[in-house]
Amino acid sequence: MNQNNTLAADGRTNIDDYLLDGEETVLIAYPTWRWRSSNVRGLLFFDVIWLGFITFFTSVVLEDGELFPILFMIPFWLVGLGIPFGVLLNRKRMNRTTYVLTNQRAIVLRPNLFMSSAHTLSWPLSPATVKGTKEYEDGSGDIVMGFKDYQVNDQPVPDGFISVPEVRRVLSAIHEQIKAHSGTTPLPVADSIPSSAPAFAAPSPAQPAKQQPRKRIPRWAAICFLPQAIILGLVGFITVQEEAELDARGVKTTATVVRIDQSDEAPMPLLRFTDTEGKEQCVTSSHGSSSYKDLKQGSNVRVIYLPNDPESVRIGTCGDPFFGYALIFGGSLCGIIGLCILIFGGDKKQQ
Repeated sequence: MNQNNTLAADGRTNIDDYLLDGEETVLIAYPTWRWRSSNVRGLLFFDVIWLGFITFFTSVVLEDGELFPILFMIPFWLVGLGIPFGVLLNRKRMNRTTYVLTNQRAIVLRPNLFMSSAHTLSWPLSPATVKGTKEYEDGSGDIVMGFKDYQVNDQPVPDGFISVPEVRRVLSAIHEQIKAHSGTTPLPVADSIPSSAPAFAAPSPAQPAKQQPRKRIPRWAAICFLPQAIILGLVGFITVQEEAELDARGVKTTATVVRIDQSDEAPMPLLRFTDTEGKEQCVTSSHGSSSYKDLKQGSNVRVIYLPNDPESVRIGTCGDPFFGYALIFGGSLCGIIGLCILIFGGDKKQQ
């Protein structure tokens, strides 16, 4: 724990610039970053699964070579790469956060999003300043003095000296300043932070939390997502199976382009080819693509079709499961959202 009072959260500003007239620095501390916290582990675990899906779908898209599906995957990559970037950014902000205890206030100096200046939070010292405490195995802990203006799982997010090292020493110093400032004897330090590290203590009855619980999404809203998840998943699965069958049993041959509508955004050319029984077939391609605009009437192309279904003919030599996988992916997202609403959503009546 650093007792030097010259550095603030941005590493350049003198802490004295944030003090009031007659205010003196008693203690300075810097928070401890916790890689193993449940929030960080949960985010990184989700990100590994997310990136695994995206990598798989991107490999399918690159094999197809279409430009639009490749551009379609970019936002998903930005989300996947943005999660660890956000974790690292949060770590950097915490590493440049400073906790200051003076003879009048408890002060938190946090850098802004661009790390250019410090954002100041402060709580005047009084018997109700400390609203809750928690100690971790390494001796660090949380000293809760207020709550942020948002909630997680319908619970207020604590604010104050969070993940402060040597939490018992810091809490003892706070109690000493409260006693000296107000003349009131605070709660005993030993009783405030049991070694078993329980959850946050409830706010003092004299200082109830001002923040009102926000209404959660009602659980019935899950019906907006779960049916879509089932439908998209089934259609996607059937599509992938059909493409796999085309890959396994498809007959490859050469066809002639009889007619093609160049004005169509994704033209489906009329193709003439001879099937395995020697019969001439003249069938419209079952798939369209913007890349077919370059085809000319009378040109020869390689096609694939199921031997018992000439109308399944398409240009190419293999199946294209991208659309099916995209449907499965969309269904999975709907399913995850629906399950989260069922698990974390609120009841019909919220207090």
